[in-house]
Amino acid sequence: MASSSTPPITLTEYQPLLVSTGLLSEQIAQILWRDYRPMIEIEPPSFKTGGCWRLTNLGWAGYLPVTPVWGISLQPKVALRTLLRMLEYAYDLHAFHLLDGWFQAQSVPELYELLALLLAKKVLSRCRQGLHRSYRAQQATLPYLRGQLDLAELLQRPDRTELPCRFHEHTTDVADNQILLWTLEQIARSELCGERSAPTIRQTVRTLQRSVSLQPWTAGACRQRIYSRLNQDYAPLHGLCAFFLEHSSPSHLLGELPAIPFVVEMARLYERFVAAWLQRHLDPQWRVQIQETHPISSDQRFAIDLVLYAAASGAVYCVMDTKYKVAARVHTADVAQVVAYAEAKGATEALLIYPQPPATPLDTTVGDIHVRTLAFEVDGDLEQNGNHFLTHLSHIATTDGSRGF
Repeated sequence: MASSSTPPITLTEYQPLLVSTGLLSEQIAQILWRDYRPMIEIEPPSFKTGGCWRLTNLGWAGYLPVTPVWGISLQPKVALRTLLRMLEYAYDLHAFHLLDGWFQAQSVPELYELLALLLAKKVLSRCRQGLHRSYRAQQATLPYLRGQLDLAELLQRPDRTELPCRFHEHTTDVADNQILLWTLEQIARSELCGERSAPTIRQTVRTLQRSVSLQPWTAGACRQRIYSRLNQDYAPLHGLCAFFLEHSSPSHLLGELPAIPFVVEMARLYERFVAAWLQRHLDPQWRVQIQETHPISSDQRFAIDLVLYAAASGAVYCVMDTKYKVAARVHTADVAQVVAYAEAKGATEALLIYPQPPATPLDTTVGDIHVRTLAFEVDGDLEQNGNHFLTHLSHIATTDGSRGF
C-alpha cells in the first residue's frame, strides 16, 4: 500500500509503465480497474510483465487521488505550455494572458493549482469592486406591503395579520455569482491545492458565502450566457469555471470522504481546440458549425465535429472529423464515419484531421465524396501550425474552384 512518502506514479499518454507489486497493491489495482477503467488500462502481473503491473494512460491528462495520501499523475504527450494554449482556445481564456507571467507549472497538478489560484484572485478582486447584482423574483409573508400583494394567497386566509407579497429583490445571490462560488467550493475540496493557493481560495469562498448561496451548477451553464456592460468581465471567469467543472468530478475512493479527481480527455480537448481556432481565424466568408447534430432515425443522430458552410449562401462545403491519434495509416472505420457524415450533409468534401500527419496520407474518392487527411499539429508553435493547416484548407478550396480561406 502506498504511503504519504510515496511519490505519485506518472503515466504519459499511451506509454505503458511497469509498476512493482510493492508500490501497487491488488486492492488499489481493483479500485483503478473499477473506477478509472476508461482512463487507465491495467494488466495484472505475469511472466510477460516480469511480475509487475502494466499501466497505460489511455489519452488523459490530470491527477487521480487514488487514496488520501497517494495518487496518479496523468501526463499529456504535448508540452504543458502547449496544453495551456489549447485550453486558452477551447475555453476562451485569452483575456487572462495565461502565458504572460502566470505559467510556471512543471506538472499537470501544478497547472491545475495555478489556474485555480488565478480564478480565486480574479474573483476576490471582483468582490472588492462589488459583485454583480440583478433583480430576482421573491415571495414572502411580511408585516408590511412590499411590491405586489398576493391576493389569491390573502383570500385563502383573510384573518392573517401579515401580508403575502411578491416583489423583486436587487441581490448578489444570482447565477453569475453562484457559479463562481460552486466552482471554487469544488476546487477547495480537491487535493490539488497546496499552501501556495489554498489560503486564497478559502478566503474567496468565505467572501462569496457572505452574500451568495451555494447552489450546484454544471459546465454547460457557464457557456453561452448573456452579458451586459455591467457583467461582461464575468465571461472569462465563467470560461475558467467551465474548465474546472467539466474536468473535475466527485469520486468515492478509499476513506470516508469523496476526493475530486481532475482529468482532461485529450481527444475532446483537441477537438474543442481545433474548432475554437477555426472559429477565430476563418475568413468571414466561411462559417463553421461545431458538433452539429443530424438525425438518422427517430432515436439516433450523428454528432459531426465540424461542418463548414459558405456564410453568404449557407451551402455546405465540407465536413471535418478530428482524430486525436498518431496513425501509420488511416483506419477504414474513420473513413466510413466521415463519409457517412458527408452523405448526411450532402457535402462532397470530407476531411480527417490528425495531430500529426499519418505516415500514409489519404487522398481518395468514395463514391462522390473526396476524402483527405490534414494535420493540425500540436507539437511546436500552435499559431504557426494553425496557419499551416489553414493554408492547406485554402489550397483544397482553391483547387476545387472555390474561394480560399
